[in-house]
Amino acid sequence: MRCTFALTIMALSVALLDGCSKKSPDELTQIADQTYATALKTADSIRAFTPNIKQHFQPSLDAYEKIVTDCSGTSQAEKALIKIASIRQNDIREPDQAIAAYQRYLSTYPDGQMAPLSMFMVGYLYNNEIHNNDSAKASYQRFLDKYPQSENAPAAQFELQNIGKPLEDVLPPVPEEEEQTATTPPASKGKHSGSKHM
Repeated sequence: MRCTFALTIMALSVALLDGCSKKSPDELTQIADQTYATALKTADSIRAFTPNIKQHFQPSLDAYEKIVTDCSGTSQAEKALIKIASIRQNDIREPDQAIAAYQRYLSTYPDGQMAPLSMFMVGYLYNNEIHNNDSAKASYQRFLDKYPQSENAPAAQFELQNIGKPLEDVLPPVPEEEEQTATTPPASKGKHSGSKHM
């Protein structure tokens, strides 16, 4: 299986290296998406055996990076930057690198379609993954100043109000009745409890 995966990645990577001048941005995106789909399948099958799956996503990152570099200014390049950030955040769990990718998107496409989400995700990652309260506060505040009507504005306000608080102070308390139900074993049915006497 690893041999097949390696050959597939090599073939897709070689095809991608032809550049934007020979392949359209759509063709390069299709190749990058196929590379990513292959990496996802491989990662899903080996994640239980090894925590280091970054190497399986590197060809995908390279493929999307090639789109960003060779096809700059296209909608495909804009989407590729978001895909890089998403892979780093969700698949290989590199929050620092994901933040850098979201920030790169914001500097390249400050008014891009994904700018609000990118700005929100910077605050989210600082708060929930890196636990850098000062950077999280600053990021969320920038987001709220620029996108007060965003669908993520309520979440950013909630996060901003609760940065640094213990989880038990943030979540609503469990009502006493529900708490007792959760800890009390169900009553046995019938007249007898325990074993039968013969």
